[in-house]
Parts: sequence; C-alpha cells; structure tokens
Amino acid sequence: MGYHVHESGPSARFLEEKVGEVNPFLSAIAPHVYYHFYLYQLQAFHNAGFRGAVVLSGHGGAHAADLKNLSQLFTECTGMQVWYGTDFDLTAGVYAGDHAGQYEISTLMHLHPELVESNA
Repeated sequence: MGYHVHESGPSARFLEEKVGEVNPFLSAIAPHVYYHFYLYQLQAFHNAGFRGAVVLSGHGGAHAADLKNLSQLFTECTGMQVWYGTDFDLTAGVYAGDHAGQYEISTLMHLHPELVESNA
C-alpha cells in the first residue's frame, strides 16, 4: 500500500521540505488510523484462517518499531504468528541499507522509473 504516517513525528519536517504534496503515489494517514488499519488487516487474515503472516515494508522509518510492536502484540493476543520487517532486516549482515539512498532508489527505479530523476 502506498500510505505513510509522516505528518507527525520525526519525519514530518523532512517530508514537507523534500517531497511536499506533489507525489500522487503517497497518501497520508494519521498514525493512529494507520495502526488500527494494520491491525484490522491482520485480524481479517486471522479470521480467514491464516496461521501466520509475513509483512514486509520496503521503506523503513520512524514507524517500523511501532509496527514490530503491534505485530508482536497481535501474535500474543491471537496466536497467529506475524513477522514484520523492512528491507533493512532482509539485508542485515550483507548490506547496511540506506534511507532514500542507492538501495531504495534502485528499487524505485525498477518499479517506477518515471519517478527517479537521472543525471546520467
């Protein structure tokens, strides 16, 4: 999903200064609404009989710790195993990853090259 929770917390100023309101692929949601939506989606999977879920965020940030905590709490309350991680978790020990650097930009170039300005 193309949602973010950057209107509050440590990422708010960065988003306003660097991105503004011009990216049609982003849609902001208040953090408490986003987290309720996340738990609602997990509950939908649980109700459908899933015994586990793997949730991968392709862009880490200030919300990653919150989503890990929510995932663990959901597992404790329901018994459904939920793994939440980011691309940083997948490359740990191999590549340090970055935040809006070469690693994330190369992924974006593959998925939406029209969104990446090239100086080449």
